[in-house]
Amino acid sequence: MSAYSIALFFHLVGVLTLFAGVGLEQTGLRQLRNAASLAQVREWMMLLRRLRRFDAPAALTILVSGGYLAEHGAGHHAWVAAGIIGMVLMAVLGKQPAFPDAATSANWTMVGLCAHESAMKGGERVKIPVL
Repeated sequence: MSAYSIALFFHLVGVLTLFAGVGLEQTGLRQLRNAASLAQVREWMMLLRRLRRFDAPAALTILVSGGYLAEHGAGHHAWVAAGIIGMVLMAVLGKQPAFPDAATSANWTMVGLCAHESAMKGGERVKIPVL
């Protein structure tokens, strides 16, 4: 097995990991908005916090292995520059917090859930938990 094949393997693993992480993040945010209980909010927030561990290593793997592939066989084609520009844009845009972010979405969801729970208990005060 050549070094090029190993680099290609790691490159594809990085791409799939980043793709899966973005997909899971979007799914988690959608499920967070649709949560029907405080337990569900906590569950989805735990998943969203753990997903951050995959993004940076996957992006670094893509860049390092992609650099090797471009230097040792794939050549310098337009798609190499497009890929690097895309990664830089993802990094720049990813640093800006989305609105609403996961924590804000969770807090808004919990306010609504607690209001519903309070109404079901005849107006009894319900403490809003902080994540």
